[in-house]
Amino acid sequence: MHEVDEESRYISDFYAYLEQPENETRYAPTLDWLSRRFGQTRFSLLDVGCGHGQLRRFVPPTCDYVGIDHSVHAIDRCRGLFPDGEFHHLDVQEAIGLWGPEGRRFDAVVFAGMINHMVEKDTLETKSDRRIMSAYIERLSKPGGYLSLIVGVPYRSDPEYGFYPQAAWKHDKVGEATAGLPLDLAALTLTAQLGLEERIRQQRQRPDWFIERPEDATPNRHTGAYIGALTALFRIRSATATRLDG
Repeated sequence: MHEVDEESRYISDFYAYLEQPENETRYAPTLDWLSRRFGQTRFSLLDVGCGHGQLRRFVPPTCDYVGIDHSVHAIDRCRGLFPDGEFHHLDVQEAIGLWGPEGRRFDAVVFAGMINHMVEKDTLETKSDRRIMSAYIERLSKPGGYLSLIVGVPYRSDPEYGFYPQAAWKHDKVGEATAGLPLDLAALTLTAQLGLEERIRQQRQRPDWFIERPEDATPNRHTGAYIGALTALFRIRSATATRLDG
């Protein structure tokens, strides 16, 4: 595993694979579903942990997109790539304090690659996924709005860590993160980002999860030679979330 701090990842080409055309299928299920749901009606979307604005590249013209990220380098690059876009240098919790509870609300909130990865920037202490999403549902989502969770699925060619066993494991993680929240599952999709591993091999700084050959892997479920994505899109039952202890 690489030892690279968060800001260095954004300065280097660590996340370059997310910007490749082969990665479009990571975001397509969410945007396709929301586009069909809203049709020609304008809708607002908050991209939590937007990185270099990968999702922004694919949103339809009817989408009022807002991206937030705790990396100043990521946001600076987003503003350079999308001069007319709206991006904010904010931690996931700072956005709640800035806009909620009586301020700005969104038709859709997207957490892409955030489950089990939300940490305090300085201490790297892991934040509770359920608590964060509960707050976003209660304070930043419109009643009857949508929450999309896009979870990376690294996988290998061997049966134990193959595509479907790994996807099932990530599905369980999504279940743990959303337990007790006022959500109804609207769509569940599994996609593979075929050919993306070839792009990753060309990077100077490769992502932590990537291994060159499946036979080189250790018994670590977070690593793989290939990558896919599990997308769970939920409809929010109520603007008021259940208070959680976990």
